[in-house]
Amino acid sequence: MALLLISGLGPFRSHSEHLNGTLLGRDLDGNVELQRLYAQMAGRPVDLRRFSYGTNGDALPLLRPRGQREPCLSTMTLQSILDAHQVDYDAIDIEDVWYEEGQPPRARYDVIALSTTFLCRRKHLRQMVRWVAERYPDATVIVGGQYAT
Repeated sequence: MALLLISGLGPFRSHSEHLNGTLLGRDLDGNVELQRLYAQMAGRPVDLRRFSYGTNGDALPLLRPRGQREPCLSTMTLQSILDAHQVDYDAIDIEDVWYEEGQPPRARYDVIALSTTFLCRRKHLRQMVRWVAERYPDATVIVGGQYAT
């Protein structure tokens, strides 16, 4: 069974200006409010730069400015599950599909797993499902994530 994982930030990145002026839209070092909030929750000072995730010893910052092209946490989580179960899969970032910057390496997949964590509008989800249906009409499609539920 060959699976294609489609996951990532997608068109959400192009709307990241909506985060400007919010706790999540500021540079981490200068974000005193966010640092204060985490210190209050933890009951002690917290170095937010130490929050990271990754594989094979590569640490990626969990809290980072939008626009950086690093794997998102939901993608890394899904890949770790697939790896743990030795699933034969390829992964492509939704941004690569959305902005037509890349294609999956295989012509045929049995299953397409589409993560909608950052697809926040029905029209975006519809466009992604249409892209999948045109290229892989015989594949079983699994949709999951915040918008799908």
